[in-house]
Amino acid sequence: MAHPEEIRIVLGPIPLPKAISLAKWIERMGIGEQPEGLTLGYAIFLDCGLNIPKGLLVHELRHCYQGEQAGSLNGFVCQWLSEIAKFGYLDAPMEVDARAWAWASVLTDEKSNIWVLKSLEARKKGEVQKMTPNIQYQSARSQK
Repeated sequence: MAHPEEIRIVLGPIPLPKAISLAKWIERMGIGEQPEGLTLGYAIFLDCGLNIPKGLLVHELRHCYQGEQAGSLNGFVCQWLSEIAKFGYLDAPMEVDARAWAWASVLTDEKSNIWVLKSLEARKKGEVQKMTPNIQYQSARSQK
């Protein structure tokens, strides 16, 4: 990644479009009503509390890299939306790639493996649920 120092993680509700037609399209593509993560450029939005699943974080970091490769936020979003429209969320190449990186990062971490498997299974069934293993991360402020 060319500029890892630019990455910012924002904890809390994911900003989703208010337009009903776009919201319905997002749901129809299998993304779900309220995803746990969303990456826009170098901004990673996570809605999973302070127990951030390693697999989810790596998945979103991979989207940061993909954004760099696309050359711009607009280029990334256009490619991502096109792939989802053509292949569906689960089979979109950018999503397959991000899941592969997430999977590879958690192979030795049983709790994260469970999160990845449950997340994929829930998405295949059309279920969206909060699944957060007990992986602890501390902010720099809490260590002072």
